[in-house]
Amino acid sequence: MTLEKQQFQNLLFKVAFCTIACDGHIDEMEINEMKVMDKSAAYFQGIDLSDELDNLLVTLKEKGKHIIDDLYAYLKATKLNPVQELLILEVAFRL
Repeated sequence: MTLEKQQFQNLLFKVAFCTIACDGHIDEMEINEMKVMDKSAAYFQGIDLSDELDNLLVTLKEKGKHIIDDLYAYLKATKLNPVQELLILEVAFRL
């Protein structure tokens, strides 16, 4: 499966979220960085992901770390080009 621009932006945001959630604790500073990324990062231009952040926080409470397993399964099933793969790494390293 290949991704449209908005789908890829949502995927990037979920990667960022799972990066901060993988240790089992999300610090308020990490949440603030997610909000800053949503508003100012070039990869999220033209889309408001504040509702997505709220949804991810609810999903994390419901599923726990299984949200990360879901992300890995989605990434495995998704065909990404090299630029998209590098952007995913960049977002993960930023956090």
